[in-house]
Amino acid sequence: MTSFQNMIFDNTTNAEELQVIISELTPMFITLSLVQLVLLVLGWYAPALLIFSPVSLLEAITVSGKACVINILPIIVYLITMAAILAAIGFTVLTVPLLGFLLSLFVIPTIVASVYVSYSDVFKQESPSTP
Repeated sequence: MTSFQNMIFDNTTNAEELQVIISELTPMFITLSLVQLVLLVLGWYAPALLIFSPVSLLEAITVSGKACVINILPIIVYLITMAAILAAIGFTVLTVPLLGFLLSLFVIPTIVASVYVSYSDVFKQESPSTP
């Protein structure tokens, strides 16, 4: 058992012990957050690229990563906005379940559509104009 589990089962909570445990776990949480961010970036546009472009899986992942790095500021703003919206929906689900469910029926398709709009904006393909 870890020292944290011992503290829980013994009902002995010491602020100094908790501080040591938190300081030991912080690098792990930072590392996992960075790994999750890299995986998110690599997979952000990959599904749309696979569907709408004739590319291989590895190429789609690579292009997705490059596109996200080039457009890092808009993606950060988008992720913060979506996190706030999803947190608000999560809070609503906890307080008024039916309203939260109805909001999620509206918001989830909107998120999918916004990812598509983002894809089409980043990977603009000029369609040939007919005279």
